[in-house]
Amino acid sequence: MRHSLSGLTVNISEMHSQVSLKALSKCTYGRFVELVDFANMTAQDRLKFSTTLINTVWSKVRSTASGFFFAEYDCNQGVVAWGTQSWRECQEVWLVTNRHVLVNDDDELAKMVEFSVRQETAKGFTRLPISISKTGLENRCKFHREDKVDVAIIQIHDLLKNHDQSGNDRGQYVHLETVRESMLPSQIGIMVGAGDEIRIVGFPRGFYDKENDFPIVKSGVIASRWGDFYRDAPCFLIDAKLFPGSSGSLVISKPTVELFKNGQLYVSQSGLKEYAFLGVFSANLALLKPATTASALFYAKNYLDIGTVWYNHVVPEIVSDGISFREMIASNS
Repeated sequence: MRHSLSGLTVNISEMHSQVSLKALSKCTYGRFVELVDFANMTAQDRLKFSTTLINTVWSKVRSTASGFFFAEYDCNQGVVAWGTQSWRECQEVWLVTNRHVLVNDDDELAKMVEFSVRQETAKGFTRLPISISKTGLENRCKFHREDKVDVAIIQIHDLLKNHDQSGNDRGQYVHLETVRESMLPSQIGIMVGAGDEIRIVGFPRGFYDKENDFPIVKSGVIASRWGDFYRDAPCFLIDAKLFPGSSGSLVISKPTVELFKNGQLYVSQSGLKEYAFLGVFSANLALLKPATTASALFYAKNYLDIGTVWYNHVVPEIVSDGISFREMIASNS
């Protein structure tokens, strides 16, 4: 493969709340619900619970990448009040990353992928690793119908339910924060454009703050006109110094408590910083510079610290109209 650019009813009596976190998606008794009420989860806590390091196993090598969780739910479905908070059932949870993280240039699917979620124990939160085999990936992956779009999603809702231990006395709950379609700039009211600051949340070279279990947050700016398609593909450019392993990173607007719109200043009702989901980081761009030796001509890559980010809307497009791995291979043959 060559890329042109490198219904259950919620039973309130069965629910248990261990922590009060804003927009916390929690798997409880096998029912995935979304906490939509305002509470005390800061932007940095949301980033911690919404991202994961991805380890990919190939035939002869291993690689690392980044990913984040995306929730699919019916916006027309009503919420269920429980205590001082509101809940909405989640239809599916997806792990979002790049296609090249799962499929190599020879159209071979990875032998195994491992990611992790946070699980609450008596001593606090710990990472719970979850592995998906090649066969599992074949059945769970979805890709964009446009071959140039380097984004893939993996269905993980049932895996989270299987690992959640809410139904026993150990109190080992699975916790994660999810990105949602309602977090797009147009939905939140956050305006973005060329030159605006952004944040890229991921695991460059597999590195993160292990002691505090926190991803690396790097800064950058939007380097192309927001809304335009770079090289006729649904992506935009950012100016940021990123490294291998950042593929699949979550890209968001700079978190803020203030918003200017139509000449008016608005302040976050919760008093906490808010951000918009902008897209999925893919790769750094490089210029090929010819060089010669005594016996050969070759081209050296000169990286510009310019990267490509796939627009946020490609994720819900894949959710609603994506194709399977087999369908993708058939379309490329």
